[in-house]
Amino acid sequence: MIIPKKSLGQHFLNDSNIVKKIIQTAGIVPEEDIVEIGPGKGILTRQLLNCSRKVFAVEIDRQLVAYLKKEFLSFPNLEIIQGDILRIDWNLLPARFKVVANIPYQISSPLLGLLLQERKRISSMTLMVQKEVAMRMIAGPDTKEYSPLSVFIQYYATATPAFHIKNSSFTPPPRVDSTVVKITPLSESNLETLNDAYFFKVVKGAFAHRRKSIRNSLKDEGFHQNDLDEVFRELSLDSKRRGETFSLVEFSQLSNRFFEMASKGSILP
Repeated sequence: MIIPKKSLGQHFLNDSNIVKKIIQTAGIVPEEDIVEIGPGKGILTRQLLNCSRKVFAVEIDRQLVAYLKKEFLSFPNLEIIQGDILRIDWNLLPARFKVVANIPYQISSPLLGLLLQERKRISSMTLMVQKEVAMRMIAGPDTKEYSPLSVFIQYYATATPAFHIKNSSFTPPPRVDSTVVKITPLSESNLETLNDAYFFKVVKGAFAHRRKSIRNSLKDEGFHQNDLDEVFRELSLDSKRRGETFSLVEFSQLSNRFFEMASKGSILP
């Protein structure tokens, strides 16, 4: 008997109708390879095997790996990889693939970061995440859900919520509902940004103190007062606005100007 492990955030999907909707959302065709993260007891794995060329199932739980190997012994197009998705050798995975995953809350941010880092190999990601996380992914400026995660996802990809899932569709039921989100990496960012790392430095600094103006928040994060005043004046942007009201385009404008100043030796973090 497989008992879900609370330490791994395991909640096994038990609704076959949800499985069908996930398959439809992912838009899988027979010649595609699929990377399934956290297959659990394999309710989704079975359907993925029936509609794709090959499934690479990454599972951290050794007990589940043994169960899956026995359950799917007759499926030659399944490769089970035992390990932590955050630490496995990505050379074990195909050159190009789609991702299907039920992401535990505790690894959602680092896993999303890893997947987008590998975005050139990924045609799309169909992810089950906590509803709260999904809302942050798609949030726009001047909303309570808008966050560095929103900017990060939207900088590298398009994210579309597909449908919500009640907690009763899982065993054991989690305390919150989930949402399936389809993420499609962009071949190129829509923004003309001089330096990605510096762009996210500005974004992180802008959100660091949400109750403060963006000027004061960036100042507290090490940006020099005179440089801040000069840049906001040049760009005709109101430095009294809070960081969460700034669009990706505005963040790009700010980061580009700050990066130019830093490259010339100005006192910037």
